Amino acid sequence: MYYTDAIQLQRDGASVKLTVSVPKDALRTAEQKLKEELRRSVRIPGFRPGKAPTHLILARYGQQEYEADLKEDLIKEWLGKALDEHPLRPATTPQVDVLTFESGEKLEFQASFEVFPQLEIPDAPQVEVPEPPAPEVSDQEIDDVLQDLQRRSAALKPREGSAQAGDVVRISRAGHTWEAEVDPEGSLGAQLVGTEPGQEVTLKHEDSEESFSVEGVYQMLLPDKEDVAEQYGKGTWDELREEVKGELLKQAQVDAEQRRRSGALDALADSLGVEPPPGLLAEMVSEELRRFGDKEELRGEIENAVRRRIRRELVARMVCEQKGLLPQEDEVAAQAEETKQDPEAVRARLLIERAADWVLENKRRDS
Repeated sequence: MYYTDAIQLQRDGASVKLTVSVPKDALRTAEQKLKEELRRSVRIPGFRPGKAPTHLILARYGQQEYEADLKEDLIKEWLGKALDEHPLRPATTPQVDVLTFESGEKLEFQASFEVFPQLEIPDAPQVEVPEPPAPEVSDQEIDDVLQDLQRRSAALKPREGSAQAGDVVRISRAGHTWEAEVDPEGSLGAQLVGTEPGQEVTLKHEDSEESFSVEGVYQMLLPDKEDVAEQYGKGTWDELREEVKGELLKQAQVDAEQRRRSGALDALADSLGVEPPPGLLAEMVSEELRRFGDKEELRGEIENAVRRRIRRELVARMVCEQKGLLPQEDEVAAQAEETKQDPEAVRARLLIERAADWVLENKRRDS
C-alpha cells in the first residue's frame, strides 16, 4: 500500500528528512485502539473492569500520558510505513519532531536521519589490490613465545626482602588479587621495584592511580628448557621451537589474508566513492574515543580507523546483498555455537570474508 499523499521525502546526500501527515481515519483508529487498551487495564473504583466511562479512565490515566502514548504508537507505525515505502535504511537514529497534533484531527511529524549509501556493484570491479608480502616469522618472535612458555612454567619461591627485577609481586585490592612481574623497563612493573609484603603501594597508570596491598614477593625459578618441551608434549627444545615457528607462521598467513581482504574492500570502496554518512561517523568516533578516555590527541587516528571500518562494512553488505552472498540464519547460528561467538560477530565476519573473496575472484584481470 502506498501513502504518497501522507509522506513527503527530502534528501540531501546522506541526509534525509521525512514529513509524515497521519490520515485522520488512521489517527482516530489508533485513538480508539488505545482507549480500548486503557479500558481493559485501568481500574476505576465502583465500575466493573472494562465498563468505566472513557472520560473517567482518561482522567485517572492522565491526558498528557494518553496523548504521549498515542503519538509514540503512531510515529512508530508511520515511520515504519515511510521507511518501507521508499525504501530507506537509516544509518543514524531518526530524530523525530512533532509539528502538529490535534486529538482526533491531525498528527504531523518530521523525522531526520542519515541513510547508508546504496550503489550498484559492477560484475567485474576495476580495482587494484596489492599482494601482501609473503608471511615471515623472525627468530625474535619465536624466542619471545618460547620465553613466555618458559615463564608460565616457572615455580614461585617466596623472596626474603624487597622485589627485584624479574620477580613476581602478588597485589590485592577490594578482594581481588593479581600477579604482576617486576620490570624496570615497564611503566607499571617499574613501580614495583623494591616493594615488600605488607606494604601499601599506589600504582599510576596513564591518568589514574590506585592503591594496592602487597600480599607477597616471589622469585621466579625458570625450569630447564627440556622440561618445558616435555610439558608441552615435545621431546626436545628444538622440536618445541619448530612447533612454535609453525604456529606463528600459520597466524602470519591468516593475518596476511585478512590484509588482502581488507585491501580488496578498500579498493572497491575507493572505486565507488563510498564514504560513511557524516553523522554515523561522528557517533562511532565519539563512542570509540570514550573507550580511550576521551583523549582528543587520538581523535585523528581513531577517526581514520573507524572510517576505514565503516567503508569496508558498507561495501561488504552491498556486495553480499546484490550478489546473493548473505549468510543464512541457520549457518550463522551453527558457527556461533561452534566458535562460542556472538551471532552478530559471526554474521559480520562472514559478510566481510565473502564480499572480499568475491571482489578478489571477480575483479578485472587487466587491472
